[in-house]
This record gives sequence, C-alpha cells and structure tokens, in this order.
Amino acid sequence: MPSIFASQLKRLAACALAKAIDYQTKAAKLRLVSVEMSFGTICYLDSIEQRAKHAILMLHGAGAEKESWLSLAQHLGQTRRIVIPDLPGHGNSSADLSLNYDISHQTSRVLAFMNRLDLEKVHLIANSMGGAIALRLASQHPDRLASLQLIDCAGAQSTPDTITAMFKDGTNNPLVAVRSLADFKLLMNTAMSKPPYIPGFFLAVLADRKISRASIDEKIYRDIARDLDQRAILERIAVPTSIIWGAEDRILSVEDAALLHEKIAGSEKLILEGLGHVPMVEAPKLLASHCLRFLNAL
Repeated sequence: MPSIFASQLKRLAACALAKAIDYQTKAAKLRLVSVEMSFGTICYLDSIEQRAKHAILMLHGAGAEKESWLSLAQHLGQTRRIVIPDLPGHGNSSADLSLNYDISHQTSRVLAFMNRLDLEKVHLIANSMGGAIALRLASQHPDRLASLQLIDCAGAQSTPDTITAMFKDGTNNPLVAVRSLADFKLLMNTAMSKPPYIPGFFLAVLADRKISRASIDEKIYRDIARDLDQRAILERIAVPTSIIWGAEDRILSVEDAALLHEKIAGSEKLILEGLGHVPMVEAPKLLASHCLRFLNAL
C-alpha cells in the first residue's frame, strides 16, 4: 500500500508540474510545436504569431531543456518572434544513443532546424554548451545571425583543467551523475548561486526525470568533450556580440568571459554579480533587461 500511495503522489506531482509549465508557457505567449527532421523529432516553443524580421533563437546547455528559458522569454515581451528548441538528445526531442552529439553535429542540426522553419536570420541567445554551438554557427554562417548573446558560454576555456575535469567523465560529473534526489539538489546548487524555490514534490519529479536520462546525458557529455574548444575560431566571429557571465559561475570560469571579449572584435562584456551558471533561471528579469538593451541598440 505505501508504494502504491507513493506512486499516486508522484503521478499527481508530475501532473501538477506539467500544468505549471503549461501556464508559464502560455504566460510567455509561446506554444509547443514539433517538427520531423532527418535525424529525428525536434520539439520547440514558438511565439509564431509574431512576425518580426529577425526571430530570437535560444539554445540551452548540455543536460538542460527548452523550459530553462521560459522566464526570460516572458520578460523579453512579445515584440519579436521567439523560438526555443530542445536540442537533439534533450528534453522532448529525439534522444538516439546512436547519434553523435558533438558541437559540429549539433551545429549542423541547428542550421537544418533554422532552414526548416525558414528562419533566414536570427538573434541568437545561448547558454553553456549552446554557446559553443552558437560560436561555431557564427563562425561558419555569419550571414544567418543578426546578433549573438553568449551567456556563461562554453568553448572558450581560459582554465582548461577546470572544464576538462567537468566534462571528461560523465560518471563522476555532478552535472551528469544524478542517481538520487540528493544528487539532483547538488546539481542545482552547482549550477546556480541563487536557485529558485521549487516545491519538494516538483523537485522529486524533476530528479526522477534526470535519473532516467543518465545514459543519454553521459553520451552527450562524452561527445561534446571531443570538440568543445572553440578558441581557434573566435577571431573570425564578426556579428554584434554581447558576453554575459554570472560572477559566481562554478562550472565555467568568469575569466572565460574576458577571453571571449578579447578575441571577438567589437564585443561587449557584462558580469552579473551574485549569479551562477544559468542567469536566465536565477535572475530572468535582470537578464532580460540587458538582453533588450543590447537588441534595441542594434
């Protein structure tokens, strides 16, 4: 009986979480859409009613998903179309263990996704691994980017030993090795200096989901480790670029922001005090104000 009761509680919590996410999605004037690609399904959020000349495209980090951008999207307002995909291997998109999830392959898939949605040119906002993909895209296809905003961006390690330790072994990486609720809480506290309040019953559901994704998460981290370093291409990036970093980031050194700023000509740099690796979750309103200032000045 106790196990049956616990299962019922988990189902109720999962249902309540889904409703909370749906409410937040609607508040951001987004809707859930999916598209079939040659490599599988991409699920994404889209404020498709907005027909601004250049859409905002948001790319999340490794092991994250599209919902991490919801609060930021809401604070950005509805003056531009916003598109937020679950990158292949993440969230509700296809997660095929036979695919290669390195930066090169994921960049090609993002470009194919843009083509499928007829996104001729985008304002690209990217976090962590998504930032490494954004750097590659900006270098290879500058004509497809109207601007670039890098938020705690991977791929420009000023302290290689730190990032190597985080990415080389998925079995010991606190960002990947989630086998319990305690591990999930450690992940949250590692990624964020100011994690938002999440009710305990929602945390348990989120932890269970993360635990169920162990195999694909470990493969993604192994794959991206092969070509995560984008330092060789930074000086070729010529699109308007803003670099934003949480001063308390424990995953990617804030010194990486200085390296990006030095190598990307004409870029601006902003350090957000008291925030960690995912400012869009920790302080979405503050981050939105900086994103809008940058976009409106273009």
